[in-house]
Amino acid sequence: MLQIDANAIVAISAFILHIFVNFQVSAKRSQAIERFSKLSIFPPAWIFSIWLVIWALQAALLIHSYGSGFWTIPYTTVFALICLGNAGSQYAGSKDAPWYVYFALLFTMFASSVLFMVWSVKFFGDIPFLKSATQLYVGWASIAILVGIGVILVCDLQLVSDAIFTKIGLAVLSSVPLVFLGSYFVGQSDFRIVVIPYVGVLTALALRALSTHQLTP
Repeated sequence: MLQIDANAIVAISAFILHIFVNFQVSAKRSQAIERFSKLSIFPPAWIFSIWLVIWALQAALLIHSYGSGFWTIPYTTVFALICLGNAGSQYAGSKDAPWYVYFALLFTMFASSVLFMVWSVKFFGDIPFLKSATQLYVGWASIAILVGIGVILVCDLQLVSDAIFTKIGLAVLSSVPLVFLGSYFVGQSDFRIVVIPYVGVLTALALRALSTHQLTP
């Protein structure tokens, strides 16, 4: 008889709900896209397809870990906060909510994803999808924080020019992968997968810049 894993069911429910909210927001986010497009470092739309990879890995994680005892109350709570921060920030961004609400939700997603990754390191060998799912999420969530700060400072509060923030953002996007890879090569930690979203975003920004330059007379 299959034993009911109540905590896993809560995690699965939060996961499904936050994907539903994301798709609902995506269908009605023309206003948000217009607002975010003022920020040069905002990634091209196609790079957001990485969410499909992350969600597929998370789905595999949820299926594989069901009934394993992995989903304790602390893990379930933090995972639910990740989903809340993700869905909430998407909704707040599309509805032009106050900047502090938008940032609070973004930070909730980022901080919770980091905590979940660090806590779950000891399970990386037991659950095949856990390492990739958690590290990709942290990589993308940290980029979301950077872009979110840019949207707030450049587009909403207009405290910093787009040109200045673009330089700062590119410096961050270029240096963070070096830190993680450097940590791995000196044997301190293995969080290499966090780097993948950074490489993707830098590549997307470079391709857009190249395309724009070629189209300019």
